[in-house]
Order: sequence, then C-alpha cells, then structure tokens
Amino acid sequence: MQHVESVAAHSFRVAMLAYLAPNDLNLDIFKCMKMGLFHDIGESVIGDIPTFIGFQEDKKYKMEQNGVQYLESLLQAYSPEKAAEMLSLWEEHEEGKTPEAQWVREMDKFECLLQAHEYEQRTYGEKNLDEFQGQVAKIHSQEGKRWMKVYQRERNAHLARRKHRVPIIFLAGDSNATNKVSEYLSKQFAITHISVDGILREKAKDQSYSHSKIIRLCIDEQLSVPVSLLAGLLEAEIEKFKQEKKSILISGFPKDREQLDEFERKIQKSNNVIFLADSNKDTAYVEPQLQSWKAPVKDFEADLERSAAYFEKAHMINFVKGAKK
Repeated sequence: MQHVESVAAHSFRVAMLAYLAPNDLNLDIFKCMKMGLFHDIGESVIGDIPTFIGFQEDKKYKMEQNGVQYLESLLQAYSPEKAAEMLSLWEEHEEGKTPEAQWVREMDKFECLLQAHEYEQRTYGEKNLDEFQGQVAKIHSQEGKRWMKVYQRERNAHLARRKHRVPIIFLAGDSNATNKVSEYLSKQFAITHISVDGILREKAKDQSYSHSKIIRLCIDEQLSVPVSLLAGLLEAEIEKFKQEKKSILISGFPKDREQLDEFERKIQKSNNVIFLADSNKDTAYVEPQLQSWKAPVKDFEADLERSAAYFEKAHMINFVKGAKK
C-alpha cells in the first residue's frame, strides 16, 4: 500500500489519544503525552520493522534500544536533563509497569486499529485487513474496552454500508448552475434531491446540533466546512433514502478533490457526475473563498472523470434546453 502512516504520525496520534484519558484514571496526562511521543523514537534511527515479518523480538528490542541511546547521546550536548527524561520515558513504556505506561501501550495498539480502518476506507473496503484485529486482545482496561466497542461498532457499520450501493448523481461545478439544474431535474423526473447548501443552512440553524456554530461560522466567513463533517452529514442524509432504491441527485458537491476523496473513502466510489458551468460566466468550480491553493478547474474535472462511473460536462443553458426537448 502506498503512502502508509509514518512513525511520526503514529506517535503524534498516540500522544493525542493518551491526552484523552478520562480524569477518573488519575493519570499524569502530560507524562502520558510525552511517553506517546517518545515510545517509538528508536524507529527514527532503525526504521519501522513490521510485526508480520516475524523478526526476532529480542533482536528488535536491542536495535531500538541502541537507537534510543544514540539519540539520548546526541541530546546530552544540548540538555542532559531532557536526554535523561527521554530515555527514562522510553524505558518506562517498554517495561509497562506504571499506570501511565500501561495506558500508552493500550493507546499504541488502539491507534494501529484506527489506522488499519483508515486503510480499509482508502481501499474502499476492498482490502481485507482483519489481520490487524488481533490488537483487540491487547487492550485490557475498562476504558480501553469501552473505546474498542465504539470502534468495532463503527467499523462494522461502515463495512456493511459499503456493500449496499445506491445510484448517486453529483451535480458539481458552478453553484448558480447546479442550483437551477437540480431544481429542474428533481421536479421533472421525481429524483430524490439532496442539496448540500440546504443541509448546511439547516444544520447552522439547529441549536441542538453540536456543530451548528462551526457551520454558521463557515457560512458567514465563506470558509470551507471541514471535509469529514461534510461527508458525515451527506452519509446520514443518503441513509434516509437508501430503502427507496432510487437514484439520488446531490447538488453542490464535490467542490474539490479533497471532498471527492473523502466521499469515496467514507461512503462509495464510482458515482455518476455531471459537471456544470454557467454559460454566461467563465468561472472556476469553487467560489472565491480564499481557496487559491486548490487545483485549477481542469485538474478537478479530470479527477471527477477519473473517479466517475459516468461523467459528462455540460453548460447550464445547453443542458436545460436539451432537457426541455
């Protein structure tokens, strides 16, 4: 698999998970976070040796220990105290006797499970990664088991949903064009229509919705809604109509490659796409929302065409005229 998680990314997320330990565990959270950052630091010297290749554990430990001691000797020149702390935290984690070390060791395994599920999403649920589920047996604390149940429930639900596809048509491109054409098509052909802009406006007004403030800010300041949040809202909306087994028309989405990739990972790939441009304007596919770093429109069109089961580019006026014939 390409673009696998780096040791640095893994360590950072272990530190973040360590930070989320509940207060009733009475842990030294700052110590847990530092231990999470340092627990695999020896691999920055020797590299990440995967478990599945069957490398001798005692040999691997000695190699990592040697790597940590090398880094400790480098750090000695700057701060003997910091060097000693780094080595001490690594050794404490390896021994696994203190409550902090035990929690971080569990979070190390839990992060591996989270990453494996992200790989499953990246491969659209087509790659079997059940081999990673052996990490479950290494989580023993009550809190860790509680987190594990949530993870397993969400993973199983995601994999089950991927088996049940629904025909989806994206109306992407100019906002003015997609709004007008989607309104026409949904009435003319009785297609289920989901308006991304409509969902966001509705959620922004819903005070009971936990992310309403974030969405209001994004709308008011013309900022992009976090892509994972947007995909989650779309998934929930699509689930409402799956039983009808009819095509679903989604307007105003996706607006960039990031949104497209997130939808394909989390929901389903190879959807039908109509890319619309306003014949009266020569505009890019994204509104001017401080997104100058986004790919140019021709690159985004190529991404859509690559991904789509069916792709068509149309100008708004020509599309509507053709539909009226």
